[in-house]
Amino acid sequence: MAALIRARRCDPSTSVFERKRFIAIGQAKAVGESELVSVGAELDNIGLRVDGSPTFTRIDREESCTSRVVEELGKNDWVHLACHGIPNPKKPFESAFALRDGRFTIQHIIGCDLKNPEFAYLSACHTTVGDEESPDEAIHLASAMQFAGFCSVIGTMWVVDDSETNKTTSTFYKYMVDESGRLDHTRAAFALNKTMNANEYLIYRFRGCTRHVDM
Repeated sequence: MAALIRARRCDPSTSVFERKRFIAIGQAKAVGESELVSVGAELDNIGLRVDGSPTFTRIDREESCTSRVVEELGKNDWVHLACHGIPNPKKPFESAFALRDGRFTIQHIIGCDLKNPEFAYLSACHTTVGDEESPDEAIHLASAMQFAGFCSVIGTMWVVDDSETNKTTSTFYKYMVDESGRLDHTRAAFALNKTMNANEYLIYRFRGCTRHVDM
């Protein structure tokens, strides 16, 4: 409950513009996983879309290791993760994102010292998959980001098409910018709806694989 309350709370000492610190994390060649050929293009497109953000940081390849991700999550308000998602319904706290040096698990997420988490986009497979026998009580990667304090989270229920993610995320972030040209996490549901309408074939192919989780 404390995490849910904190997620709705803003720091009055920090202006809206100053709070938009954005980190894009990508890993195309995680140990033991197949290569994701579109991660680089996905991060390129995100960088172009959010170029007006006061602070935009991109880490991929050798830089996207567990220790660096933990450090960066503590500094940034918005995070985009483009990598393999590895659910573990039987041991949910071992569900993870595949990084350069291993798995970034839910336990790592819970242990992060997040200052002002606002928005997370999980561009990875099965990030909202939990226990089929108790779906209302599921612990998965998206819910872990929620309970860590992020106000809005985008996750996936099925397999993500690697060849299309760069187009999808580019469209999404186009609609996350408000009339003043600033990023606004409260536009997540609107942006997701616009993105899915613009990519109807993806909905048909993956049967609604992407969803918005808002608190």
